[in-house]
Amino acid sequence: MLYFYYVKWFIIPENKPDWSPYPTPCPDYLTVMSDDAATPGGPYKCYDFVGVSRRPDGLKKSDPRTFDSTKNNPQYYFMIDPKENKESLRQRVLAHGLSWNSLFGDA
Repeated sequence: MLYFYYVKWFIIPENKPDWSPYPTPCPDYLTVMSDDAATPGGPYKCYDFVGVSRRPDGLKKSDPRTFDSTKNNPQYYFMIDPKENKESLRQRVLAHGLSWNSLFGDA
């Protein structure tokens, strides 16, 4: 019994996966919803239906009930262009008050 608990508590490392354990197409907790998604490799839009921006002037939360009236307003979506420079994308993520753990770690 002592050996079992010794191994469990002191030898086996605790597995704590970061959010998200896999690469995501959008910053954390954002959803891909775009008419442009039909173009392979083209830019697409990510919407925030949760309200995760840490900045008051960052990305605004989208309401599913009024989505059609706000979906083309740049204040309500985060545009992703797969051809964009990674550092430029990181700066835009931070400027919008978002995080993208699978791509930038804690940033």
